[in-house]
Amino acid sequence: MSWAYLQRLREYRDQESGLEVKTAPVRVALCYPNVYSVAASSLGFQVVYRLINAAPEMSAARAMLPDEDLAEEVPPGGVLTLEEEKPLASYPVVAFSISYEMDLVGIIDLLRKAGIPHMGAERTEDDPFVLVGGPMTLSNVLPLHPFADAVVMGDAEAVLPTVLEILRSAESHPERRQRLAEVAGVYVPEHHGWDVPEPNVVGPEYLPAYGTFWTPRSELSNMFLVESSRGCPQYCKFCVVRAANTPMRYPDAHEIQRTIPAEAPRVGFVGAAVSEYPHIKELLASCIDRDQEIGLSSLRADVLDDEFVELLVRGGARTMTIASDAPSELQRSRLAKGLKERHLLHAAELARKHGLHRLKVYAIIGLPEETDADLDELARFALEMSRIHKVTLAVNPLIPKLRTPLAGAPFCSISELNRKIKLLRKRAGRRVDFRFLSPRWAWVESMLSLGGPETGMAAVAVSDAGGGYHAWKAALKRVDQPFAARDYAEETARSSWLPRR
Repeated sequence: MSWAYLQRLREYRDQESGLEVKTAPVRVALCYPNVYSVAASSLGFQVVYRLINAAPEMSAARAMLPDEDLAEEVPPGGVLTLEEEKPLASYPVVAFSISYEMDLVGIIDLLRKAGIPHMGAERTEDDPFVLVGGPMTLSNVLPLHPFADAVVMGDAEAVLPTVLEILRSAESHPERRQRLAEVAGVYVPEHHGWDVPEPNVVGPEYLPAYGTFWTPRSELSNMFLVESSRGCPQYCKFCVVRAANTPMRYPDAHEIQRTIPAEAPRVGFVGAAVSEYPHIKELLASCIDRDQEIGLSSLRADVLDDEFVELLVRGGARTMTIASDAPSELQRSRLAKGLKERHLLHAAELARKHGLHRLKVYAIIGLPEETDADLDELARFALEMSRIHKVTLAVNPLIPKLRTPLAGAPFCSISELNRKIKLLRKRAGRRVDFRFLSPRWAWVESMLSLGGPETGMAAVAVSDAGGGYHAWKAALKRVDQPFAARDYAEETARSSWLPRR
């Protein structure tokens, strides 16, 4: 056992505030396929921790990948849980929360480091039962097929108590899989194959979701997380969290306030449409009155006003993030984004007026029917915004996702994306602070987001090779074009939204 690794776990545990630990006869190892600082920033991970501890005779202990500087010091089978410092393989159930496709390798690596067979077909009754859930499951679960015994799809709050009771009471893994296959919104690879159930979507009575602890070792340092709303009222064609899939649900404002500990130094309001929650200003003012700093995820430009931005500044905000999403007014209209250029320029004016250090704007390129004229408009617009205030323009390629109207859109080639990036830099010059997501990594994510079990197997090859883009490139070249890019269209979705092979 590595003393440095054990010491690091104890440091993490000692610096957490607000956490209530439970011990019970049936122990679940709740895992995050990344390092501690990322895991501690996940609201969903914290919510599932509470739900497991609320189940009769069950308790949760967390585990995550060792930090990079300690990865080589942890021997095979040496991954320990944070609360109990016990080997991951000693738990009857190992549950993963996965946020997005690139963490697939993290699941494989963590199982391997724990001495647990990563392939579901190779695990026996003596191995833990592997359960997976998290935001990725709202879109595409098939890459998880080779690894998971069962997957809770979409929102977990309503169905997880039933799932946990089955895991507790069933006498064998085959019985667990058989019974779980009958639960709404639970995908069991052994039973469902390619016939994937609909994801769970809970009503407002299950909300708000809220955190279990805060820590300075999180990427969101000392921030207590709470969900101000779930879903989205918009129909943006590129987004999985669109109203057609996850309608906007509004928790009661007093219930949200009740979940926030007065001693938490910072409060982060989480959601796909935080700024559209009708009582968001009331919530911000309540935290500020208690001398708590506040943080919000991306804001919608057309709802911002002086009062809103002033509250952000009073709550300690130094930057503000909004999304343009498309490079031009025409493309925003095609995407059903519903934003005008004047809304975005007004956001820049508000940022300058209230003394924010910087405005961050997200944009997407590589859209269907996109032309250089669209990119010229983006460059001109970026220059105009930069004259108003300091702006960082974060430009990402379109990554088609299942359960969206753009699932069948082709991924723009890496060479063409590089040409577009070069054009934007040339048109805007050095006055605009551009940040570009690597087209190569966007291609990898797009393959995983639309792929089937074969892309999960590609992740195994990447884990074997130690990670890196070239490992992904080699592994994915052996995979056919993702099935969904050929076959899926929202208009023809059947009762099962994934077509059979």
